[in-house]
Amino acid sequence: KRVVVFQPIHPAGIEVLEREVELAPPPDDPFSLESVIEAVADVEGLIVRVTPLTAAMIQAGKKLQVIGRHGAGFDNVDIAAATSLGIPVVYAPGQNIQSVAEHVIGMMIGLAKKIVKGDRAQREGNYDIRYNLPATELYRKVLGIVGLGKIGLRVAEIATRGFDMSIVTYDPYIPQERAARVGADLVG
Repeated sequence: KRVVVFQPIHPAGIEVLEREVELAPPPDDPFSLESVIEAVADVEGLIVRVTPLTAAMIQAGKKLQVIGRHGAGFDNVDIAAATSLGIPVVYAPGQNIQSVAEHVIGMMIGLAKKIVKGDRAQREGNYDIRYNLPATELYRKVLGIVGLGKIGLRVAEIATRGFDMSIVTYDPYIPQERAARVGADLVG
């Protein structure tokens, strides 16, 4: 079986694939219709991260037996086209929850402490920036979260436990009990 991996994935994932299948060359341009059609023409499987897989791209895979979406969702894959051809689409729900939540918290810290601006100034020799760069603490601030799915819930848990933050959230699809798990006020 031959599989094409469109975008880079963790080397451990590549190692597992190499033990099980032959890896075909990735498309030269994973966002070009022609390049993707050429890459999927003679493979049984494909793994995609962010490339939008259109019906034309999927239909070009005459031997295609499975589409793998490396990530937590498949909104970039034309599910109707894959289904009509009997090609299952698999994905990895929940695999990036902690990583994305940590990234969100990291960005919050970076913004609150003005890390990028301070770093840039110091690299340019402006060591006095520390006197003119007021930062703020996240401790006991209020965090607004739009969407309390798995990632939003994890961000809320980290923020409440790590920074004693209050959480205000908007999500029309979750019950009050889910928001209450992290002490969040569900609004809207």
